[in-house]
Formats: sequence, C-alpha cells, structure tokens
Amino acid sequence: MTRRARVLSASPLVLVLVLLVLAALSGPASGFPTRTTYGRSIPAPGSGPIAVGDVDGDGRPDVVAAEGSGQLMVFYQTDAGLPSTPVAVQGSVARKILLADMDGNGTTDIVALGNDTTTIYFRDAAGFNGRPVDVPGPGARDLAVGDLNGDGRRDLALVTPASVQVLFQNSSGAWPSSAALNLTMTSGFHGVAVADMNGDGRPDLVIAKPNDMRVYFQGPLGIDLEPNVLTNPGISDGSISLCVRDMNGDGRPDAILGDTNPGARVGNVSVYFQEGTPSNPLFNLSSRVAGALTDVFALGDLNDDGRPDLAAVTYDAPPAAPLAVYVQRLTGGFDPAPTFRLDTGGGLGTPTGIAIGRFSAYPYNYLVARVPRFLLVFEQEDNAPVPIQAVPSDAVFNEGASGAGLIDLRNYFSDDHGMLRFGVAFEERPDDLHATLAADGHHLDFTARPGWVGTARFQVAVTDGILTHPPVLSNVFAVTVNALPVFTSTPAAEVREGAPFLYQVAVSDPYPADDAHAFSLVLAPAGMTIDPHTGLVEWHPAASDVGTHSVTVRVTDAYDGTAEQTFELRVVAAPAPPSTAALIAAGLAAAVGTLGIGTLVSENVKYGLLTIFIPLYSKIKREQVLDHFVRGQIYGYVLANPGEHYNAIKVALGLTNGSLAHHLKTLEREQFLKSKRFGLYRRFYPMNMRIPEDGFFAPNEIQKTIVDIIRTNPGITQKEIALHLGLTPPTVNYHISILREHRAIRVERAGRKTHCFVADAEPTDAPTGPEGGPSSGTPRPGAPRP
Repeated sequence: MTRRARVLSASPLVLVLVLLVLAALSGPASGFPTRTTYGRSIPAPGSGPIAVGDVDGDGRPDVVAAEGSGQLMVFYQTDAGLPSTPVAVQGSVARKILLADMDGNGTTDIVALGNDTTTIYFRDAAGFNGRPVDVPGPGARDLAVGDLNGDGRRDLALVTPASVQVLFQNSSGAWPSSAALNLTMTSGFHGVAVADMNGDGRPDLVIAKPNDMRVYFQGPLGIDLEPNVLTNPGISDGSISLCVRDMNGDGRPDAILGDTNPGARVGNVSVYFQEGTPSNPLFNLSSRVAGALTDVFALGDLNDDGRPDLAAVTYDAPPAAPLAVYVQRLTGGFDPAPTFRLDTGGGLGTPTGIAIGRFSAYPYNYLVARVPRFLLVFEQEDNAPVPIQAVPSDAVFNEGASGAGLIDLRNYFSDDHGMLRFGVAFEERPDDLHATLAADGHHLDFTARPGWVGTARFQVAVTDGILTHPPVLSNVFAVTVNALPVFTSTPAAEVREGAPFLYQVAVSDPYPADDAHAFSLVLAPAGMTIDPHTGLVEWHPAASDVGTHSVTVRVTDAYDGTAEQTFELRVVAAPAPPSTAALIAAGLAAAVGTLGIGTLVSENVKYGLLTIFIPLYSKIKREQVLDHFVRGQIYGYVLANPGEHYNAIKVALGLTNGSLAHHLKTLEREQFLKSKRFGLYRRFYPMNMRIPEDGFFAPNEIQKTIVDIIRTNPGITQKEIALHLGLTPPTVNYHISILREHRAIRVERAGRKTHCFVADAEPTDAPTGPEGGPSSGTPRPGAPRP
C-alpha cells in the first residue's frame, strides 16, 4: 500500500525569512548580451591605456588609467564597485601600463612605459607619489616584466627598434643605465611577453613581429640565447600585439597575436594553442577572427563558462558598435563573426584600452572601456535562477545511517552566473526528519529522530542574491528513512550427515510496507545454497562435513538496508547400521515416514499416493463425469484459474485430500484436465490448453494495468508509472522487472532515466510458470505487494 499525506504549503513567515536571508544585494536587471550599451560612465580626463589589478591588496581588482598628459588615475574598487573619483599619481606620459610587485615588498607597483623611459611607481604607505624610478629605454614600443635571471627580483624586457633588451634589477633594487642583455637579430620586433612556457617554474621570454615569433627559454644559468623560432603568418606590414595566456585549460600558455594594419583599417586576432613537448613547443593556429580590428583587445570570461573570451576594439565608425565580443566555443576557438557587439555611444570616441574583470560585488566579470574623458563600464546581464528539473522523491537513507549530503540542489536549478543560494522553505515533520543546508551551501543534510522510520516532505527556495529577484521554490519532494529488516526465524542447531538441512528464513520489515528482499549467504559450508528470492537455505551434509559450521545469512531490502544472522550448525555422524531384521523394519518405517513427509513437502507425492490408495470406485461414463457437483466445481475452477496447483485448489474449494485427489484423477482419466509437475507443485490445466516446457506467464492485475499504461504512453518512465498508479517506486520496479523478464515490455535507458515500451509480442492471459500462480494469484515470495 502506498503512503499518502496532505500537501502542506510553506508558512508565509518561513518564506519571508528565507527571502531576507538569501537576498542581500541588487544587481543589473539588464546587461550584455541583451543590452549592448554601457551601464555606467565614470569621469576620467584625457585618454590612454588602462591596466587592471589588485593595487591595494583588498582582493578586488582596481583600474589604473593614463590621463594622456603625464598623470595616472587609480580607481580603487569598493564594495559598491568602481568609484566615481580616482586617486591621481603624478608622472610622465604612459603608452602602456603594467601592474606588478617590483620591489618584493608584497604590494603592487605601477610600471609605465613612456617615450624614452620606463617609470616604476613604487607603492608605500603614502601611495605612489613617494619614490618613482626612471629606467632608460629610448624608443621602446613594448614592455614586459618578470624574473629573467632567477634571483627572485623582477626585471624589465623592452622592445626597442634596434633589439629586444633585458635590464636586470640589482640586489639593492637599483637599475642599470643601459641594458645588461641585448638579444641579437631582434630588430623590428613589436611585442614581448614573459611567461613560464615549458612548466619548469622559470619565466621565459616571448617576442613577436609579423611572420615571426620566438621563445627564449630560461635555464639554470639564465636566458638561453638560442631561441625556438616559430613562423607566424600575419600581415607583413601590420603592427603586432602579443599576449600569452592559457586559452584551452590544458595548463600551458598559449599565444594570442593581434595583427593590424592602421592604413588599411583591417586586422585580425589569432589564437595559437601550445602543443609539442616542454623543450620543443609547437604553436598551432586554433582560430582566427578577422575584420576591421585594431591591436587593442582583452581576454577574460564574459559568459561564466570558465573559458577566456575575446573583446576587441574595431575601426568601425558609428552607427556600428566599436567593441566586438567573441565568446569562446565549448570545444575551443572562436567563430569568425562576433557573438555580440557593445556600443560606446557614438560621440565618445574609439576606446584606447579595454579590460575585463570583476568590477562589482558579484563573482562575474564586467568589461571596462577607456574612451576620451570616461571609463565606460559594461555590466553583464543577470537573470533570476530557474528550475531545470523537479527534485525527485527517491532520496532514501537507512535507519541509524547518516543522511548527510543526500541531495545536491545544483542538479535541479540553474543561474546564468552560477550564483545559487539555497534555503529550506518547508519541512513536513521537522521533529522526526529535519533538513539543513550543508557547509558547501548546495547539499541537503537530513537528520532523523532516533528510532523513527517513514517518509516526510520538503521544499527548498533558491535565489541568486539579487534583491529584485524573488526566491524560486522547488517542487515538494519526499525523503524516506528506511527501516532495516529484522530476522524473525531461528534455524535448527543440528543436522545428521546424509539428512537434508532446510531452513526457511523469515524477516520483518516495518517500513516501507511493500519492501522487497534479497537473500544471500555471507559465510557457509561448501554446498550450502540459499534461494535469493525466498530465503530457503538447503544443504545435504556428507560424512566429511561432520563437525560444527558457522553460517551467516544476509538479507538486503530494496533500499540497501541489510541485516545478518549468524548461527552455528552442528553435523552429527549417522548411527551404526542395524541388523538385517531391524533394517527391514526400519526400512518399512522409513518408507512410510518418507512418504508421509513427502506428502507434506511435495504436492506430487501427495497426489500420487492418494490416487494409489484412495479407491477409484467404478468407472463412470464420460458424459456423466461433470454431473457430480464437486467434479463440476473443480473443473470450473481450473477453467477459470488454469495452472493452479493442488494445494491452492484444495484450499479454495474447501475439499479434503482424498476427495480432491479422487475427482482430479477422474477428470484427468476422462481427459477433461491434464497436469504437469513444476518443482514441488503439480499444476492443472484444461485439456485443450498448451503447457510450455517451463510454464508460461500471465500478468496479474497490476502488471496488466502497467502494460496498458505503457501502451498508451510509449516511453513513459517508471517514476511516472508510480505516480500514475499511486505505487511506490520499488513496487513498480518489481513488476517492471517481471514484465521485462517475460518480454512483455522492453526497457530502454537514456542517461539516468529508463523508458518503457510495449514489446512487439504482447503478453497473453495464460497461466504463470511455477514461480507465480494463476493470473490473479499471490506474488512470488519476497516480492513487493501493491
């Protein structure tokens, strides 16, 4: 019988409390890609490059923007996002800005590339204006920083018209007046980057120009002056910008090259995945986007899939949007056309720098564009969470076991930024079964009152923390605490060698009421068996088995609840053989006793003996056979219940052994009925009915109903069948297994679900095999009952 209860709605006070706990922030109701204009404009005089990094060490990325006339502006992010007023740093005109800890004191410094010098603004308690240092670098067009000699201090790599130069910082933090290392044959290069390209823990040097990219590995003795030269097809008369970053998540830096021709107002951005070996890397072109692209681009995750995306500034004039965003495909690489475009408003000018970072209190990225006089902040769209599937009611844990982490709520809800905050909104029986949110924030833990078993229902609420997004409620789902089976039978303690040992295991299982059980032997002497369905233990000990044996029987219910029974079984030797006279007498007694036992154990023995010893009276004419009331009653019962066995007929009609055996023998002799032995049972059938070799299958009423439902709804799941009939999942699973075993239906698996279809040959209304009974009979031992 299935358990049903009235669905309770969550208390309004509970839902209000959930809302107050979960919703604490407000965010953009609309952003990209739906809305393609910026969400905020922050005054920032002048124009120039920008850099993003955690300048003040508070864990939030800040923005440093060049003013264009020699001043830098630092926008320190707060809990509310980027501020409207920056902190000014006095200095020289900057063409590129990097952020790095140059003096090793744990704070972020500013490195600004000028026309003839590189200025390092060291950060201290007073800010950046205390001790700027100028490092000469006449005509440098690009800059990178990193420890390039293994002394633990960051050095400078400059791309000048004549060569690529490396300036090493000395032990006192001072800088030389000229480069300590000039790489030969490196004139005409445009871009430089520093990264550990081969995974040995040492930063390497990467330089690029049209049609040429080189990697200088750093070894234990410093930079190896023999580079790995990599041909890079590009625009021969264009301008190259270089970036190194892991784009495909394999842990190895890849190369991203921006190649633009300002005169022709065309360009491209190419992504080269690193392959080959650490000592001999190969860079293969993964994807290339082309069009009216400048050499200003940024990389970062703009759709929260964990993969860096590409944002590039274009030459396009209004009304075209000047920012093209290429979202990286799940399989890697970019489509040729932009995924979407972002508009700076037309009259504000072309961006001179863009950056991607978390410029708000939310754990997803915004895009910042530097245009003359402003920083434009493009905010991501933020939608409310949505349910993706119902929380199933199949969660079960056993009495006395832990219910921790039973349900992962992330499997049932989705948010466009993955910001799922859960809470328990409804508990049907909190004193008996209580649900709490695990420490990870997305698993449900369940705690049952000691000794309690049963089913209780729950409902959860989810929000993304946005105040304008109300909590989303799940469906009401059930969780079951399964009772463990308990042995109620006691085995015999002794058996004689040569005699059969039979032990029928019996168990009780208070919840669920329709639980099914499987039996097994954990420990047993050789030759001992147990029927996994009925729990009947059988053994025929031999003389070699005399002694004491340990036996452990295990029962497992449909919810993996287990119990074990261990007992000692002593096998005793048979007595010495008696004299001939005694043997004859004992043999006769044993024969009579065996026949008596046989009549108790097997219907076949009983029926055979009764047909021998009960008088068969005089022969009756065939046309008069059914005139006898009892014979007619027996014949009609078999016609209505073909395949019924002897004992069932006797009980159903209230007959004695002698009377039933006599009339059945008469009906068989006159060819009204026929019978066949199946194991311990003899089953009777009308004469015109075919009896297969192993019996045949007739579904009971529940199984017929299930077949009709499947025929009407092809592909229906077992869960849906259970809901339709009001049965528990184990009950439906049992009947589905029987129907599938007899090929009345077929079951196909799709992911975690199974779908049911009626087989080509439908089941017939014929009697069952020896394990079942008639079409309306009792289920097999151990089977769940509806």
